Amino acid sequence: MSSKELYNSFNPKDNLSRDVLNDHLSGNKTLDPTELDEFDLDAMEGWKKAGVKDVEMSKLDKRFNSKPSNLFLYFGLFSLCIAVGLFFFLTATPKREVSQVKKETKKKLVEVTDLYIAEKYDTLVEENVSNQTEIKLLQKKQEDQPIIKKEEKIQHPIFMVDKLPTLEIKIKEKELSKLPIQKKKIKEIYLSDFKLVDYRVLRNKPKVATQQLDLTGTSANKEDTNSIEEEPLLKKVDIPYYDYIDKTMYLLNRGNLKKALNRFDLILKTYDDDINALFYSGFVFYNLGEFDEASSYFTKALRSEIANFDDEASWYLGLCFEKQNKGERAKEIFQSIANSSSFYSEEAKKKLK
Repeated sequence: MSSKELYNSFNPKDNLSRDVLNDHLSGNKTLDPTELDEFDLDAMEGWKKAGVKDVEMSKLDKRFNSKPSNLFLYFGLFSLCIAVGLFFFLTATPKREVSQVKKETKKKLVEVTDLYIAEKYDTLVEENVSNQTEIKLLQKKQEDQPIIKKEEKIQHPIFMVDKLPTLEIKIKEKELSKLPIQKKKIKEIYLSDFKLVDYRVLRNKPKVATQQLDLTGTSANKEDTNSIEEEPLLKKVDIPYYDYIDKTMYLLNRGNLKKALNRFDLILKTYDDDINALFYSGFVFYNLGEFDEASSYFTKALRSEIANFDDEASWYLGLCFEKQNKGERAKEIFQSIANSSSFYSEEAKKKLK
């Protein structure tokens, strides 16, 4: 709006504009007093007394005619700040609420072997006293042996399965050619006082394929009459081999034989030649009194090209036959061990006496 329009807005009559007023003050044109109202008459009188011949409103004109760029800039920045503040306020509140919900509904993932034992193992009977005695004995024997820090090749194995024709588990002639000519010892580690082959030097990031159950569900203290408890969700996962075997050996050390056996079985489903799982499966079956099954696993361990458990496997294989009252078979094994440099050589000589 210009200064002229502002001035005219105060006067409802169209004929009294700034130009008309200037003409009147300069004497170019005389206004008829009868056409003016009381306000206009007072204004005219004031202009005459002031001796003004032209209406000067330059300051007001400058303000009205100037570009309001700065005003719009300030207004825009102010509006932007308000908008940004509202955005962060509205978006931050739900995030806090979501984080609180996540804390309240923290997922509970449980490995299936912690909940279920395979039916073929469930009927086995654990005798905790004798189990612990045998476990501690094996641990003591293993701790006395030197730890192998790097791979070692053995040209002439101490004890080979093909030298035992009287084994209950017969080896076919076609399988004899598959027996390792040279065996090797791999770097060893100890977990829960048990000796293990460190497969991290042989496999690239070894993992065990298993399943986990999501038992999060709906908390009892948060349920209402309309809520429905969620069903456990079964999810396939790959657990690092080291972590999996570490927990398995912990269970074995605690005397949880069937749980440990269940986990060794899962390892063998991923790696059917895993020497750790083969030997300790046989060891668990031996402690459970299942000597036929134990013999089978000890024999498979001896077939392996990895020789780290040859001493233990051959010794426990002889004990299995002894437990089954198969004296001649046990004697053959103990004789072979006694004639060797096996860690169990002196124990075998005592058995022969």
